[in-house]
Amino acid sequence: DTDLGSLDSLKLGLLASLPLLGAVVASAGIIGVGDKNIGRKTELYLASILYGVGTVVQSFGPELDIVLLGRIIYGLGIGVAMHAAPLYIAETTPTNLRGKLVSLKE
Repeated sequence: DTDLGSLDSLKLGLLASLPLLGAVVASAGIIGVGDKNIGRKTELYLASILYGVGTVVQSFGPELDIVLLGRIIYGLGIGVAMHAAPLYIAETTPTNLRGKLVSLKE
């Protein structure tokens, strides 16, 4: 038993996998609009906002449904960041460090 009630295997699975679902949705969605319309730096700002909002919703969610919503929002941040960060790093670092820094991010 937790503060969220009894968590069966389905609920535990949702807690673990919903961030991945959010990441897939955001990554697929950002491909079409991110690079051309908002730019990588703005994408990273958006990712940090989604991370923050998702964390706050999860932390203060009074019930499981709200926590799951927070997990999805957090996952959206993951998807946006995974799209933008490697390209941003590659574009802004000196040539001699570029490969190392992009690899470290992964």
